[in-house]
Amino acid sequence: LIKAPKSIMGTVQFLTVFQNNGFMGLPLILALYGPGAMFYASLVNIPTNLFIYSFGVWAMSRGNDTDLNLGQLAKKLFLSPGFLAGLAALIFFLMGWQLPSILEETMSMVGAATTPLAMMVIGMAIAHSNVRNAFADARVYLLMTIKMIALPVIIFLIFRHFISNELILSTLIVTISTPGPAVATSYALLYKGD
Repeated sequence: LIKAPKSIMGTVQFLTVFQNNGFMGLPLILALYGPGAMFYASLVNIPTNLFIYSFGVWAMSRGNDTDLNLGQLAKKLFLSPGFLAGLAALIFFLMGWQLPSILEETMSMVGAATTPLAMMVIGMAIAHSNVRNAFADARVYLLMTIKMIALPVIIFLIFRHFISNELILSTLIVTISTPGPAVATSYALLYKGD
């Protein structure tokens, strides 16, 4: 639907597939449905986090002219620090393992710094871009209409037949309807996306 050059198709795909669960989705779910729904919203984050570090890397890399063979692509996808950390976190969760408290506290402090650091990276990228051109491009509005309106409606029409719990279905739809993740800017810088 979005007629775009190859150089931005990976970014368009990334922004369509992934949602802003961390900065927007979880606080929105908490405000709308309360703490009980946070568990369901967190479950959406598990596959999202694993796929953003694998499929997300591949999608964002699509637009650059780097020809990767299958081995290089697999290494880029599955040996990325984010994918390995997400996989380790999932294993720790499933096995019921816990880190020593000193490591857990240190990692929590470092993790708390990621949000402000991500906002600084986004701010630096915006400072070096032509914001007027971004608002003048009709494809941005089409992408956001598809991502934030059409896709949630389609997913609702499909999943209402499989999910009878209204809270779970509502949480899924609200989470999906959030815009693309803030990490898209960092990925575009790292993997030469648009």
